[in-house]
This record gives sequence, structure tokens and C-alpha cells, in this order.
Amino acid sequence: MNKTYKISLLSIGDEICIGQTLNTNVHWISKEIVKIGGEIISHLTIKDEKEDIINSIKYLKNISDLIIVTGGLGPTHDDITKKVLAEYFNDKLELNDDILKYLKDYFTSRNREFLERHYEQALLPSKARIFSNNIGTAQGMFFEENNLRLISMPGVPREMKHIMENGFLQYIQEQIQSNFYDVVLYRTLRTAGVPESTLADLIGDVSFLGSSSLAFLPSYSGVKLRIGTSAENFEKAKEELDRLEELISDRCGKHIYSNTDEELEYLIANLLLNHNKSLSAAESCTGGLFGAKITDMSGSSAYFNGSAVTYSNQSKIDMLGVNQETLNKFGAVSEECAKEMAFGALTKYNTNYAISITGIAGPDGGTESKPVGTVWIGFASKKNIFAKKFIFTKDREINRELSVHNALNLLVNEIKG
Repeated sequence: MNKTYKISLLSIGDEICIGQTLNTNVHWISKEIVKIGGEIISHLTIKDEKEDIINSIKYLKNISDLIIVTGGLGPTHDDITKKVLAEYFNDKLELNDDILKYLKDYFTSRNREFLERHYEQALLPSKARIFSNNIGTAQGMFFEENNLRLISMPGVPREMKHIMENGFLQYIQEQIQSNFYDVVLYRTLRTAGVPESTLADLIGDVSFLGSSSLAFLPSYSGVKLRIGTSAENFEKAKEELDRLEELISDRCGKHIYSNTDEELEYLIANLLLNHNKSLSAAESCTGGLFGAKITDMSGSSAYFNGSAVTYSNQSKIDMLGVNQETLNKFGAVSEECAKEMAFGALTKYNTNYAISITGIAGPDGGTESKPVGTVWIGFASKKNIFAKKFIFTKDREINRELSVHNALNLLVNEIKG
């Protein structure tokens, strides 16, 4: 078996280190690298300090076939990455006339003044291969020396993606293929309605994995089963993933709803579209989160008619037709109210299915009989109305997330029949 093409990601920026900016670059880059068979082995985030940059490269070059650097390429004094890299590779910055012309045209087309400091962006390492950034001012750079390969890109996500998609990803894939590296591939099986421990018991002995891997990734939205393998080419890697998926599905397939890592709401969208059915919702403690989740997908208006956010008792009466007597006798957090809310949404929006969510998200508002985390999720269709009780946690945000996920899970089971 050949070795895999090992890639490390180095993010540079004080704003990332102190938590001011969320580092979405490593998430996107890692996913794209995995698609083409590379192996991500390290994520490292450092400040805009010369010594930190040099020490990080020295460390990563010993474990990596390629280092991908993002950040620190702007025109201000704190952006030092380009200068440090030029020094590290015994290079010098020279004026690139083509990039200078591009920059002047770039600012002119946007009716912006070309400042003296913008000349900095046209100063580039003389020995580096330049990958053009046609939507920004900082260019992508590729350095290669003594078996060290390093890619440097701007930290602005949109610009980084542009450069990766228009050159660097192709280069990386060519490196993997032309140098006979094994490709590394993963496949994620999504499950719903079953805990991690139960899945582990159902799968049982994992000797069938051989040199491949299986990881259990639990979250509030369900457990992901990630299978991974390496092989000399994509075809053989995919064949192995197919074999593993079949064996796992034989043991716990009824809990698996996707092998493409799609979210539950995407499955619901496809089910509704394929069956030409419609959906509506009535929400209380989730405050519209269910509706937001369902409408994440473009074109959701084809199957989702609307959601009534009825936080107060009066809004439940006015918007959904919940009976005052129901609220007086059973309260807003009850089976009876959840069922009336679901029926009210079904009627109000004239849909085939309706979901309702009413509960005590917390941190206060709970009682001995209805503690914080008590949630009723209702379902209504032309043929059936019911509600199911859940008791979650004492954390408000977790309770809201769990409410939405369990509503989605309940809905899938009902649509599938």
C-alpha cells in the first residue's frame, strides 16, 4: 500500500486566535481535500507573529506533504505572511507588472482610489508560482523547495475558495494521482432516533473493517456513522466503502436515512416533493426554529406553506384556534394543546401534514409536574392527530435544538408510514 498525501492547514490571524472570527476556512478546505482523496492530518492556528509562522512551518514540514496557509496577506502593517514566507524560502519580493495592472483596473472598476499602500499587493516572491485572485487583491502563492510544498492564500473565505477552485485543488489532485499516492475517502451514514450506544451494540464486532475505520459522531441531530478507507485509486476505495456500508446496513439499516451526509430536513424535502405533499407548523418554545430549518433549502415554498409562531396563550387562541378551556384545564404545555396547535396549523395553512411544538425551554418556568425541558410535539394529518411528550435538559438552547430535531424525526416516520 502506498502512503497517503498528507496535508496540514495553517491559519494565521490574531482575530482567529482570540475568538473574534470563526475559522470557516479549515472546514471548507478540509471537506474539499477529502473529496479528491487527500488526507488532512493537522489544523494549526497562530497569531500574526514572524517567529510563530516560522516555527509552525518547521514543525509541519516534517509531517506533511503539503502545507496550506491562509491569512495575513492584506496591505496593512499587521499582514506579514508574504514577507515572512519570502524570507523563509530565501526569496525576495519583486513588483509584478501584471498584478499591478490588474489591481489598478480592479480599483478603477469599483470607483475606488488606488492608494500607495496597494502597491504592496503587487510585490510578490520572485520564485513563487502565482495563482490569480480575480475577485480580490491578495494573490495565491505556491512555494516549493527541498521537498517542502506550501500554498499561501488570503484569509477572506470568498477569495480563498476562488483560488482553490481555480487552480490549487486541481494541483493537489494531480499530485495525488501522478505520484501514486493512495486516495483517502470517507462516507457518512446518517441515523435518526437511536443513541450511539444502541448503534454500537447493533453493529457489534467490527473485525469486518480490516484496515478501514468506523467512527461514531453523536450530536443533537442524530448519530453519524463515518466510514473511511484508503486504496490505490478511487474505484477501489469506493468499492470498499460500498462493502462496509452494506455490512453496516445489514445490522442497523432501519435507523439509517442517508448515505450522502444530508441533513434530516433534506430527506423530508425530498419525501414531500416526491409524494406531492405539503407541510405547515405551529411553534411556541422554538420561536420559529423549525420553520427556519425547513426553509434552509432553496425551493422550500413548493412543500412548506408556513409556520405560526404562537408564543403566548392568546396567540395560540387567535392564530390556531386553540380552545381557552384547553389552556385553562391542561395548560399550554400539554398533549391536548399540542394536538390542537397541530390541527390548527393543518387547517390554517391547508396542508397534508402539520407539526406543533410547545414546551418549557428554560431556564425558568418549570414546575414539579412540568420541569424545564418538558416538550410536547404534536402531529396532524387528514387521518391522524397525536402528540408525544419529551423531557430534555435544563439548557434553553439545547432544548430548542432537540425539539426541532425530534419534530423532524417524528415527521419522517409519519411520512414514510
